[in-house]
Amino acid sequence: MGSAAKPMKIISLPAEVLNADTPVWVYLMSRFKWMDDALAHLVTDTFLFGRTESGMNYWDNRLFIPIFKGDELVSYSSRSMTCWMTGDVSIPKYLSGPNGGPAGVFYDPLAVRTNSRLVIVEGPLDCVPFINTSHRPIAVLGSGMHQAQIENLPSQAYELGVVLMLDRDKLGDTIKLANRLRGLNIRVWLATHLMEEGVDPGDMRPAALARLIDMAEEVA
Repeated sequence: MGSAAKPMKIISLPAEVLNADTPVWVYLMSRFKWMDDALAHLVTDTFLFGRTESGMNYWDNRLFIPIFKGDELVSYSSRSMTCWMTGDVSIPKYLSGPNGGPAGVFYDPLAVRTNSRLVIVEGPLDCVPFINTSHRPIAVLGSGMHQAQIENLPSQAYELGVVLMLDRDKLGDTIKLANRLRGLNIRVWLATHLMEEGVDPGDMRPAALARLIDMAEEVA
């Protein structure tokens, strides 16, 4: 089982997030076409998303994604909605708060699901379609897993195994990761190669995502 991560400083979200008027679910229904109003509200509440308003300068019009270690808020990621809606590449797509990449921490919004394999994805928004599946996703907050994250994998990984759904354009790195995890006696299934080119888990409908996980191939 993985070793404990180093203690991290508790942080708080910027005041702009707490004061935003515009509902998060408006953005979610635009980003995830399969999502209706009720489900968008459920995702907002379950994932604890926040949103800043326009005119906030550095934090202008962003979806805020809190990152916890246990019950402690240790950092946050933020996704520019202006960048997504307009395609303006001059705007930073993601901005992180303090301890933006604390060692050994994942984005793990559905941690209560302990009876299935872990599905490892890259970013927080890749976790959203899992709301309508029975699986537990964890996002590595980057293009691959750091050693501290490997050492801090939940016990569920050792007991039930993991499914890798990292981006297809880094398939070679994903296969290397699969072999490293196998070396720790973790059962690994690979689904990355089954995704269409340029498609992330966050782009998929929940039913299609679940089918792909069922089709994942175990690494010998």
